[in-house]
Amino acid sequence: MPYDGNVRAAVLALKNGNDRRLASDLANLLIPLVDVLNIDVITWAPTTKSRAHSRGYDHAELIARSLGKKLGVPTRKLLRRDDGVAQQGKNRAARLVGPRVTATPAARGKRILIVDDVVTTGATLMACRDALINAGARSVEIVAVAGARN
Repeated sequence: MPYDGNVRAAVLALKNGNDRRLASDLANLLIPLVDVLNIDVITWAPTTKSRAHSRGYDHAELIARSLGKKLGVPTRKLLRRDDGVAQQGKNRAARLVGPRVTATPAARGKRILIVDDVVTTGATLMACRDALINAGARSVEIVAVAGARN
């Protein structure tokens, strides 16, 4: 979906407004995109520890867990993001560098779906994909609720 209108409002309300019930609505938007995929496990593009701590949750995790529940697919924390500056608010050049992400050994041999809220440059999702592949994932699919214009 384009990152505007009601979708943007819902993402921001979940992300910054503590409206956790919206994770289910946002997960519903993803079902038609991923219901046909052959996946073993769902994970999410993790936010920084400091952001998750200040919010009290990781918004992408909430979307991923809701999606997993709806699809009957297990959801696991397979990625860890090294603490650093969040992508949100960076300029395009800085976002293209992407965060440093590592994957757990539990990714080995699995067909994995990564869930995120918004993709702008794709750097975060590519870092997540690369970490899972380097950890031995069999395959990696990526989905986001919305795409932002750069």
